[in-house]
Amino acid sequence: MNDELERSLLKKYPMIFSGVDPTHGSDMPWGIECGDGWYLILERLCQEIRGQVVKHHAQQVKFTQIKEKFGELRVYYSGCDKHVDELIDLAVIASKSACEMCGAQGASQRTRHGWIKTLCADCLSSTNRN
Repeated sequence: MNDELERSLLKKYPMIFSGVDPTHGSDMPWGIECGDGWYLILERLCQEIRGQVVKHHAQQVKFTQIKEKFGELRVYYSGCDKHVDELIDLAVIASKSACEMCGAQGASQRTRHGWIKTLCADCLSSTNRN
């Protein structure tokens, strides 16, 4: 994810990214490791988690890693309840049909380099040209 979008999430949701300095990036060693197309999925996830924590005085959720693997979003975290687990499951499901690069409707594709990615036709074509 580009630095600007990542900093936006870190700044808006400091408790979820606890201990993160938004000017220097995340405490997660590699930052948010997915494409910009999944920004809105992560934004919605963070918003819903924050609402759950505030509304139900739930344990604070803290992300430890966010990445793409085998064409889907992976979110590793601590401190949650059953509802937060379900919110994260829904975000993973949403990532399976959203292009990781641009956010348009996408599907699981194998790139010419053999990687499995969720991409739209245009982004797959662009990826395969490189």
